Amino acid sequence: MFFAHVWNSTAIRSQVELKAKTTAGIFKVNQSDLEMCVIPLPPEAEQSRIQAEIGRLFSLEGAAAKLSTLSISRSARLRQSILKWAFEGRLVDQDPTDEPASRLLERIRAERESATEKQPRRPRRPRARKKDRT
Repeated sequence: MFFAHVWNSTAIRSQVELKAKTTAGIFKVNQSDLEMCVIPLPPEAEQSRIQAEIGRLFSLEGAAAKLSTLSISRSARLRQSILKWAFEGRLVDQDPTDEPASRLLERIRAERESATEKQPRRPRRPRARKKDRT
């Protein structure tokens, strides 16, 4: 297992990329080039300690990914709740001196109607007729 982690490391990858040959964007490496790669191999006790640390870090990464996914989901739900409360007028206490929303909407509607009555209508422009093609 230790070898798999070392083999997938950037140190080994850079060695392989230096030896790779390419034609038309396809990289090729032959076995004799791979045999020349230098692979660090510490004593078994050190390999076990490194392997345990890699396992611990992967476990932390998995937990962090789950927490991140959960946080994104919670954030989306919280945003929806805040928007709902905002449209319901529940984010702040209502000022008792403010007029009710229904009365405000009636006043705005009346103002719009009186504004449209005062504006003269523009005459419509005649449409351009299509020419007969014969």
